Amino acid sequence: MLAARSCFALAALGLAFLAFGATAFAGNPAPSPIERTFTGLLNEERSQRGLAPVEISPALTEISDDYIAENEAAGSFDHARDEPYTDRAFAAGCSKWLGPVLASGYPTARDTLDAWLSSSGHRAVLLDPEITHVGPGFGPDQRLMYGMPCEPTAQNTSGDFGDPNAGESIVAPGDPGDPGGPVDPAATVVEVVSTKARRLIAQVRVTVTGGAAAVRLIAERKGRTVRGEPQFLAVGAKAQRLKLALPRKGRWDLTLAVGDEERALGSVRARP
Repeated sequence: MLAARSCFALAALGLAFLAFGATAFAGNPAPSPIERTFTGLLNEERSQRGLAPVEISPALTEISDDYIAENEAAGSFDHARDEPYTDRAFAAGCSKWLGPVLASGYPTARDTLDAWLSSSGHRAVLLDPEITHVGPGFGPDQRLMYGMPCEPTAQNTSGDFGDPNAGESIVAPGDPGDPGGPVDPAATVVEVVSTKARRLIAQVRVTVTGGAAAVRLIAERKGRTVRGEPQFLAVGAKAQRLKLALPRKGRWDLTLAVGDEERALGSVRARP
């Protein structure tokens, strides 16, 4: 996706959450239409893979909304903010260190889900066979989800498994936090550090200085196109090297796809 960013954290993989008290923000335990749309779409994806559906947890949804409110008040997201919110999830009867997953700038529930499913770390949370409950949090710019095994309690049991057709409104018009219009994706800036070919491998080093994005390398030569797998790059990360195997020698024109946009990089000459 384009002008968007995505990040996650897991215990063993490296996951994360910061610290305001439970009453710092007033989260809503009832899911918004876009949060119900997201959960319904997620359950469709889980069903296609033979996985049980997940139920919307009022407790996790309220926690996610609180977390989103803090992040948006700070104008950034950072897994260093995870801990107190995850502690609240455990206190609500949930277990296992799964989530939260975070993203920013994706305009729809489908866009957000596709972005997370395209990243192995995020996908591991969304498609974990053990999770029973999710807490989606969708703010005007940021999106967040907790996916955890939870005890069936009054705090967690809603009987709501989402609706993929519930709608895309972040909040109802006139509600506190109404963004007053469509969400504008945050600008993504991908800087190209170097472009070269090493034998039959095209290599491009890039870094993200604004937003974050799914990027992929594309090579074209005499009507033939080769596309690399998309990779998620987070803002502030070290320069990443994108590699693409070329099927034959010669001059190839390279393009960097940043979400739905394509940016010409020039050409490289590949040798066997």
